[in-house]
This record gives sequence, C-alpha cells and structure tokens, in this order.
Amino acid sequence: MAENLQEIFNGREVLYAFFAKSYLEPFSDYEYKMIQDIIPYLKELEDISDKAKHEINMLEDFIKKYNSLTGEKLDELKLDNLRAFTRIFALTDSVPNSESYYTSTERLVNQESREQVLKLYKKFGFDTDFHNSNEPEDFIAYELMFMSYLSKMAAKRMQNGKEDDYNLIIKAQNEFIKNHLLNYIDEFINKMEMFEQGKIFYLPLTYFLREYLKYDLEFLNSLNN
Repeated sequence: MAENLQEIFNGREVLYAFFAKSYLEPFSDYEYKMIQDIIPYLKELEDISDKAKHEINMLEDFIKKYNSLTGEKLDELKLDNLRAFTRIFALTDSVPNSESYYTSTERLVNQESREQVLKLYKKFGFDTDFHNSNEPEDFIAYELMFMSYLSKMAAKRMQNGKEDDYNLIIKAQNEFIKNHLLNYIDEFINKMEMFEQGKIFYLPLTYFLREYLKYDLEFLNSLNN
C-alpha cells in the first residue's frame, strides 16, 4: 500500500509540474518532449470521466501531429502555439492568470488570495524564485507548482515515517485545491473559451486540469478517511 501511494505521489508531482510549466511560459523543445513523455501517464487517467478521456485524446493528437512534422511544417506548428500562448496569456486583454482577479469583487490582482497563498508558501518552504517574473504569488502556474512541491514533500515524509507531517501535507493539498484552484478554474476556462487559439492545446489542457483537480480532491479526501 505504501509503495503504491509513493508511486501515486511521484506521478502527481510530475503531473502538477507539467500543468505549471504549460501556463508558465511558451513551449521550447523541452516542453514538447515533456508532453510526449507524460501522455502514457495521462492515458492511465482516462477513466476519471468521459470529459477527461476526450481531452487526453486531444492532447495526444496534438503531440502526434508535432511528431509527424518536420522542417517548415514543424516550425509553423511551433509558431502557431507560440502565438496561441501570447494571445491567450501575454497581452493586456488576455486571460487573467492570477486567482485574485477571479475571487476579488473588484477584479484586481494582488488581493486577499495572494496573501493567503503567500502564507502557505512560507509555511511549507515553497519559493517562487525558480521563475524570474513579476507575476503575483497566486499566478496559476505557481499554485500548480506548489501542488507539485507538496506532493513531493508528502512522498518524502511517508518514506521517512513522519506520519504527523505527512497528514498535515495531505490536508494542505486538500484545502488548497478546494479553496484556491477549484475556486476559480471555471471562470479561468470561461475566459479562455473566448480565444479561438486555445482550441489547439490550451483549452484541452485546461479542461483536463479541471477534471483532474476534482479527481485529485476525491483521492486526497480518501486518504483522510
């Protein structure tokens, strides 16, 4: 049982890091390779829901197309995906990517949710200095990387037999999904649906993220029971 949980936590660490990297910056060859490597793991999650299966197939089709192209055709696909990222996330009228925008009544960044997650980051020793940007701490990519970090931490605590620390980390992940990520993912998707460019990769990815967050919350709840 413990070994199985260890594998699950290791998989969660990788998957949340993949989600985070996808929203963090435009893809390089490394990120395309990362998608290819993670597809077999995603295929194991197809039973989460029919929606999850559909979006996983969309992501698989995307990377198959990438692998089938060479030369100018491949360069065009990369450029299209770069343009999609830029249009969806990097312009003044792009999709807001921090939690505060969605949870504050004024639709402003650097609000209460930013303060809440900053306290959690400090409590568990998570540092956003791994990425050089001016994004607030409740940037969706940072929140997802925090989940990856906590999953890695839980696996280590389990391995070392530190049950109290382990239970604290499980509870923190549960509450973080419920009180933060799931608190605004629907509105985040609604904003993204306004951009045609999202259909290539980022919408399927985010639809799957929503399904996975619901599934992962159930998994974490089961560990507390």
